[in-house]
Amino acid sequence: MVATRTKQLIATQDMAVFALAHVADSRDPETGEHLQRMRRTHRLIAEELADHGPYSETVDRRFLEDLYRSSPLHDIGKVSVPDSILQKPDD
Repeated sequence: MVATRTKQLIATQDMAVFALAHVADSRDPETGEHLQRMRRTHRLIAEELADHGPYSETVDRRFLEDLYRSSPLHDIGKVSVPDSILQKPDD
């Protein structure tokens, strides 16, 4: 029963992370599949660091899981940026 409840809690946390991330993502129409691409990229880099980098003792399975689950929040700061700045044309 504890294992089932733990899985449910993790699923709920994942949904909350993606809900927040989609709020930020919706402010920038250019992103497309940005959240999923960044999630995969973050995991690949962390796996490489775990296998071959100076952080091999720090980057364990739990770290990789936490990074994968939280990486969609990397653009959450966009929520507080005014549209006039976020959506301004490139100069």
